Amino acid sequence: MANRKDSKGRVLRTGESQRKDGIYMYRYTDFNKKRVTVYASTLKELREKEKEIQNLTNNGVSYLEGNITLTALIKHYKEIKQKATYNTKALYDVTIKLLQKSQLGNKKIKDVKSSDLKLWLISLSKEGRKYNTIQVIYAIIKAAYRIACTEDIVMKTPCNFSLSSIIKDDSTHRRALTDEECNKIISFSSKSKRYRRSFLIFTILLGTGIRAGELCGLTLNDIDLKNKIISISHQLIPQSNGEFSITPPKSRSGIREIPMTESVYQSFREIIELREKLPNKNISIDGHADFIFLTRNGNLMYPDYIGLYFHRMVRSYNESHPNSPLEQFTPHVLRHTFCTKLAQNGMNVKNLQYLMGHSNIQITLNIYAHTSSDSAAEEMLQKIG
Repeated sequence: MANRKDSKGRVLRTGESQRKDGIYMYRYTDFNKKRVTVYASTLKELREKEKEIQNLTNNGVSYLEGNITLTALIKHYKEIKQKATYNTKALYDVTIKLLQKSQLGNKKIKDVKSSDLKLWLISLSKEGRKYNTIQVIYAIIKAAYRIACTEDIVMKTPCNFSLSSIIKDDSTHRRALTDEECNKIISFSSKSKRYRRSFLIFTILLGTGIRAGELCGLTLNDIDLKNKIISISHQLIPQSNGEFSITPPKSRSGIREIPMTESVYQSFREIIELREKLPNKNISIDGHADFIFLTRNGNLMYPDYIGLYFHRMVRSYNESHPNSPLEQFTPHVLRHTFCTKLAQNGMNVKNLQYLMGHSNIQITLNIYAHTSSDSAAEEMLQKIG
């Protein structure tokens, strides 16, 4: 049988054909045994697609047989987690880079043993990586293997051990600011024209416990000054290309309404008044507009910017108070401080879970356990003393 040719006399390969309207077609069977057809306007474009298909098919077959490497598995896991945040995807990339540099990353997933994974995680610790970082890396590998097991790619997972059984947990509890620290910051920043904006943001975060990304995503429609309510339904997330996106919370628990204290209410009023004097207020992202928190130049404020605000404020405070300096803190410390204070004051745990937007009550209970421990120790020393 003579080889088929296209309208220009070029020999077509197996699976290739050209329709009467000039469009090229390629039919093939994918690794799931399904017939698929792709189209292209030129033969060159078609063959570029064929090359991509061949790579995907080979990878797919290798995946089904458990023959892909551990590095490839994490890449596959990242691809199916398209809705992950920018920060989460960055953690996937860190894991992939570390695996690419190791012998473990080149092992086929069906051949990886628990001992192999343990030795690699221990080596990361010896290189100086923190327990919390290794814990995240291990969690990513564990999640990827869980999917592979569910899809019957491998019979069992090597992630059958707790990280603390092989590496000492040297992580420290996230500290909460003391009343004394908060009072020093408020006294210093409220009287400073330079740090007035930092004071207002500090007051709102400390008085609501919302995340920095949730704060930056707030628009005028999310604030009910009449009833003193903040509606949380989305967050501002920076992307790797320098752009921003608005995404819903990680879980439905993140959608909530936060009541305003009087200090939070007054801070919002002042922030909105300052906003009206700024240029470039007509910023729109993913259908959201009228953002409340803008920089002095009228640009969109984002979480790292708030962290920088606080860093500069504390540095300035320490320069003027060398005998009683403050420790640097992140915006998330204020969220933890808010939660800790309410837990110490005996707020119902379910109500606190709602306000914090915790998807798992265990997260809230961990705050209770920590504060109870601190309170018990303090009271014991008072009684003994």
